[in-house]
Amino acid sequence: MLLGAIVLLAVVYRGDEYHIDIVVLGIVLMVVGAGVALAGAMALGRNLTPFPKPSAQAQLVRHGIY
Repeated sequence: MLLGAIVLLAVVYRGDEYHIDIVVLGIVLMVVGAGVALAGAMALGRNLTPFPKPSAQAQLVRHGIY
């Protein structure tokens, strides 16, 4: 949702100046960040949880992007 809000704000509020290099850098950083998040989620698999305490069936993941 946060990435969507950033994109929406970028479309709605363009500012006074338009610098294509900053826009491209922002898009690249967003794609890299999404890739890191996806790689982490894939490495965790069924062990992924939104809670700070792991579930009782979870196993320690020692591979992937960590």
